[in-house]
Amino acid sequence: MIAVIGAIGVILAALVEKGRRENKRDHGAVIDRLDLISSEIRHDIRQVRGDLTSHINGPQHGATPATQAKPAKLPRKRQAG
Repeated sequence: MIAVIGAIGVILAALVEKGRRENKRDHGAVIDRLDLISSEIRHDIRQVRGDLTSHINGPQHGATPATQAKPAKLPRKRQAG
């Protein structure tokens, strides 16, 4: 009887460990995808900001070179530690 309980315990421990490994792998894949999406969003924001600044500072709004604003910079991506 003790051998059966021990065998069940070993099987359950193996299943839990397998689940943990899969979970860790899945989280890694999600983080990689989110980093890629985040990078794409920052690029898109810079493009829109540049286009908007060019439009606002353009001749249609009466801007002169002396009154043109410089585009703001986005903060750099934090490095995971």
